[in-house]
Amino acid sequence: MDFQEDDQHEFKAWSFSTRFDWLISELECYVCAFLNTNGGTIYIGITDEGIVQGTMLDRSLVERIRLAVEAIVVPLVSLPW
Repeated sequence: MDFQEDDQHEFKAWSFSTRFDWLISELECYVCAFLNTNGGTIYIGITDEGIVQGTMLDRSLVERIRLAVEAIVVPLVSLPW
């Protein structure tokens, strides 16, 4: 990796052997932290040491992750309309 974890980059090693609800609880913490600061990016499939381990995601899993993040963000953000 050309960069390391910092206040705007978070690495999450995750594979199918790790429970999905663990990933979502981790995402919840970091999404909230990024929303309360200058924003950031969460990289799934990279260890804390910056080693790309990768993870196989099919469309349904990507959609589940997207919906989980949306469920975290939408209640936290007030829209003016």
